[in-house]
Order: sequence, then C-alpha cells, then structure tokens
Amino acid sequence: MANKKPKEGDWIKIDDGKGNIIERTYHVPSIPPTDDDRARQWRNMELFSTDNLAMIPDHPSAAEILEYRSKLRKWPEQKSFPKTRPTRGSY
Repeated sequence: MANKKPKEGDWIKIDDGKGNIIERTYHVPSIPPTDDDRARQWRNMELFSTDNLAMIPDHPSAAEILEYRSKLRKWPEQKSFPKTRPTRGSY
C-alpha cells in the first residue's frame, strides 16, 4: 500500500526518533493569522459592537457612530491598513 497524505482525523503513526512509535489523531497544521487577518477581526468586532447603536436614529452620537462605521468598512482599502486603526468616539 502506497503512503497517502493523511486527512484531518486519520490515525497516524509517528516515529519519535528514539525508537518509539506513537499513534495519534492527525490534525491539519493551522496557519497563524496575519496582521491583516487580525486587523479585519478587530474591525469586525468593532462593527458588531456598534450594531445596536447604529440602529438608534435619535442617539446623541448617531452621526459620529455612522461615520465611524463607514471608516471601519473602508479601512481595508486604505494605505494605512492594517497599521493605523480608525478611532472611536466617546459614545
């Protein structure tokens, strides 16, 4: 039987280099998030945290909230992405 590349959840045998064979479940190695990934994750949380405020038309800071959310949505297309985050007001 030819060696095949394991899939997530397959049982595999690993030689630990000391003569021991270890059996375990194979897990696909994860790729660490990039700065862009972390920035988008932060942005998504900011949008989520202001969702309710954005739905209150007579909120004292309604215009400021909507402007902040607009900046968040446009941020990934800016040259400053992901280094300089849009700043939130004091609402």
